[in-house]
Amino acid sequence: MTIRLDEADNPATLQTSAPGRPPLGEILLRARVITGDVLEEGLARATRERRRIGDTLVAMGAATATDVLQAVAVQQEIAFLSAEELPSTPPLVKELSPKYLRQYLACPIAVDGATITERRNLLMAIQKKISRENLKRFKGQTVRALVEGESKENPLVWEARLEGMAPEIDGKLYLTDVELPSGEIAATGDMVHVEIQKTDSYDLVGRVVEIEARPSLQRQPAPVPAEALTRITTGAALRVIG
Repeated sequence: MTIRLDEADNPATLQTSAPGRPPLGEILLRARVITGDVLEEGLARATRERRRIGDTLVAMGAATATDVLQAVAVQQEIAFLSAEELPSTPPLVKELSPKYLRQYLACPIAVDGATITERRNLLMAIQKKISRENLKRFKGQTVRALVEGESKENPLVWEARLEGMAPEIDGKLYLTDVELPSGEIAATGDMVHVEIQKTDSYDLVGRVVEIEARPSLQRQPAPVPAEALTRITTGAALRVIG
């Protein structure tokens, strides 16, 4: 496909056509959608307003959007189907996986790698700003957290997790101090109260101000001596045969 300019060499009337295919205005003229005078006026107006001829004719009321689309279909030698002729979800496309559609460009959902990277970076920048604003509300508050242990990224701090923080997905709570003034030190698995001192785009930083009491292990009941067991039916003492 090549790019064709009209006789005035004006970008406003830029039309896409393969060699030998008529321009859009000529197709509309042959279809008696517009007259020669209307086409001439439309080209002049498109030149002044630097718009495409199809958009200009629609703005003038000389043609409808459907008229222009039908003319484009004739120009590109493809079938024209109105919205009423198309099902809401094409049956064949409905059965195909997104991976297949992207691989074979069956639907306009495949984009090049550079575009994917650009869009991802844009979305991440927006998300980062939102996350930073959301975490600011924690500064100065005391929150309940689960101690996970020493940080693998920095041996000088420990890591903890608030309720709702998914491991390896959400940010982290870094603990700069896990020892209380009393000398008690938080351990992995402890539930603690943390005073948030700093917030970042994704992470929180704070110090432990309280360690919740660790649940005590329940003692198992002592086994009952064999001499204390009796038969349910007779009440006679049981004898252990060795």
